[in-house]
Amino acid sequence: MAAAQKAMEEGIANTDRKVDKMNEEAANMPNFGALADVHSTLANMGSMRKKGQVNSLAAKLGVDVQAGDYDLSASELGTTLMARAKEAGKSDEEINAAMAE
Repeated sequence: MAAAQKAMEEGIANTDRKVDKMNEEAANMPNFGALADVHSTLANMGSMRKKGQVNSLAAKLGVDVQAGDYDLSASELGTTLMARAKEAGKSDEEINAAMAE
């Protein structure tokens, strides 16, 4: 009976050590949810900054931002907004001055 009691106690102690090790490993794991939140926040900040820059450039050129403008690359956006300003009657000098600001 003593041997059975000892085996049971060793089994419980072994389980306790495994649980402690798992808890320690879990405590040392990075918080992936927090990392995802930071990534999302940074991506949103970048998107908001680009929208602000697009709105500012469009205002300088005196044109409206249209659907899809925020998705254009920088060179495509510049070309598109300058073409829109030309269509609105802006001179090359006015466009160049707005782009230089």
